[in-house]
Amino acid sequence: MGAAVDQFLADLKPVQVGTYSSSVVINLQNNLNTLFIFSILQQNELKEMFEKIPPGKAKQTRFTKAQQKAMAVAPPAEEEQEGEAKQEGDGGESSDAPAEVDAYELAEPVDVLSKIPENFNTEINSAKWKERKEILDTVLELVKKPKLAKGDYGDLIRALKKCMGDSVVFVVINASMIVTCLAQGLRTEFAHYTSIVLGAMIDKFKEKKKNVVDSLIEGIDAMLKVVGVFFSPFPPFWLGR
Repeated sequence: MGAAVDQFLADLKPVQVGTYSSSVVINLQNNLNTLFIFSILQQNELKEMFEKIPPGKAKQTRFTKAQQKAMAVAPPAEEEQEGEAKQEGDGGESSDAPAEVDAYELAEPVDVLSKIPENFNTEINSAKWKERKEILDTVLELVKKPKLAKGDYGDLIRALKKCMGDSVVFVVINASMIVTCLAQGLRTEFAHYTSIVLGAMIDKFKEKKKNVVDSLIEGIDAMLKVVGVFFSPFPPFWLGR
C-alpha cells in the first residue's frame, strides 16, 4: 500500500493538491500508527509532522453521503443516551423500546462464488468494454446481499483490482460498487483482501469524474471500516461537494 500512495503523491502536480496529499499521509499514519511504513516522499518532513500527532486514532469529522444518511436515522449518541438515562433517574418517563438488532447478524450467509458465471475471466478480459461492464453487472447483482458466505474471493478481488485501471468509467464504477458490497457482506472476512485492491483504488483518484470518485470513496470507506480505520482525508474538490 505504501508504494501505491508514494506513486500517487509523486504524480500530483498542483501545490494545493500537494498540501492535501500530505493530509492523506498524516491521516494514514494517525489511523494505522506503527503499521504505516516511512516509504513516502519527504520522509524527514513527514516524521516531524507525525511527532505532532496526538496519541490514539483520529476522530472522523467528515462523512460520505451514505454515512450522513445512516447518521440521520441512527440512535442517539452515547452522551445523549446518558443524558436521557439521568432524566429518567430524576423521575422522567422510562422507555421500554427494545435494543436495535444488527440485521447482519440475523441474515443467512449467501454463497455467491459458486454462482459467478464460468465465462467471467474471459469476459472481464474482453477487448470490448461493454462485455467487461456486463459481466460486472452480473456479479454486482450477485453480491448485493446483506451477508456473504466465507470463501476464497482472492481471484475476484484481483480481477477487480485490474478493473480499477480500466479506461472506461463504467467498468471502474461497477468494480468499486462490487468492492463495497463485498466489504459490507463479508465484514471482517474481507480484511485480508484490503491490501490487494486498496492501492489501486487510491491511485484511481486521479480520475476527475465525480461519479467515479464517489464510487471509489464508498468502496474505500467500506473497506477501511472492516479493518477499524475511520477517516476521510479527501479534500472538497476531490469529493465534488
